[in-house]
Amino acid sequence: MLTHRPVSPRSKSGKTTLRRLFHVVGLGGAAVSMPAFADLPAGAYDWMGTLAGSCWSATAPKGVRDTQCYRAQYDRFLRGTIEISTPDATPPYRGDSLLVWDEAKRRIDFLYWGSSGRHGRMIGRMEDGKILFTADGGATAPPPQHRTVWTRIDLDSFEVVQQRRDGETWIDGLTLRYRRQGPAPRSE
Repeated sequence: MLTHRPVSPRSKSGKTTLRRLFHVVGLGGAAVSMPAFADLPAGAYDWMGTLAGSCWSATAPKGVRDTQCYRAQYDRFLRGTIEISTPDATPPYRGDSLLVWDEAKRRIDFLYWGSSGRHGRMIGRMEDGKILFTADGGATAPPPQHRTVWTRIDLDSFEVVQQRRDGETWIDGLTLRYRRQGPAPRSE
């Protein structure tokens, strides 16, 4: 059984892992008007479906602000936007994503892309009230070395922890607590 232990949010090279976490945490947006989470399939997305219809923000070290907004789309998909801004006024990172509930596999397929050119696919699995996102390396890929663990704290907040594997242990890295900021804006 894998366990986890805390560690500082720095990689082996000593660089902070904020950008990597934001690429994994960052969720994207839609260009159409979408209904609230109540229109998503019952049981799909676990608690993550309740994020739909709202914007959520977290502040990371050095004043980096991450704001994510979620909406349901076509009564079955979850879409979101992300904007990561820094106090030094560099252009913000912006990203989009699409989350799809795969009933047959009982998982969330997560596609993301952003202004940095980074894009990818992740898989979310539910475990003990948490949603564990790992890169989708395919059936023949070795076990994942990194993951993010999403945990609902209460109706107005959730937490995302970046973890890396060390043998059979998961080591905690950067932790962000997102708080509800209000309704997600209507798309034009």
